[in-house]
Amino acid sequence: SKEMLVLDEVIQAMPNAHFYWAGDGQYKDKILPVLEKHTNFHYLGSLQYPDKVREFLTEIDVYALPTGMDTTPLSCREAMAMQNPIVATKVGGIPEMVYDNETGFLIDKGDHNKWIEKLSLLINDKVLSQKIGDKARQLVIEKFNWDVLAKRFVEVVESTLKENVKQLNK
Repeated sequence: SKEMLVLDEVIQAMPNAHFYWAGDGQYKDKILPVLEKHTNFHYLGSLQYPDKVREFLTEIDVYALPTGMDTTPLSCREAMAMQNPIVATKVGGIPEMVYDNETGFLIDKGDHNKWIEKLSLLINDKVLSQKIGDKARQLVIEKFNWDVLAKRFVEVVESTLKENVKQLNK
């Protein structure tokens, strides 16, 4: 999304950190020329799913998701499952899975200073980064695994059916 342009100032302020963008998007042609001018920015293009995505997520230190709007992005859950701490824009459904100061950090749109602060914190404090990454993985296991989701779905269906039967018997 266009929100990725916030990285222009972040990348410039963090010359010793390397930033990788994997994927695509409707604004790619507007974003890439801005970010590619930085020697510590690397565009990987689209990665083969799931093997190359998994490989990528095992190699990074922090998963950053600057976005203008997202529901509950699969890439974020996958990064959390790989024990990556998350820094993401506080939009859409992201706060439902990234708990600020627990499984990652949430940043207001356009706040490049907070991006710099939180990314620097995670890069420089390996203990904190590991702790947040561990909590992120645990949250995915507890909240987003298919067994839990299937059980909740069955509970909702059963409850709805019971209510419908009550209504029909009135």
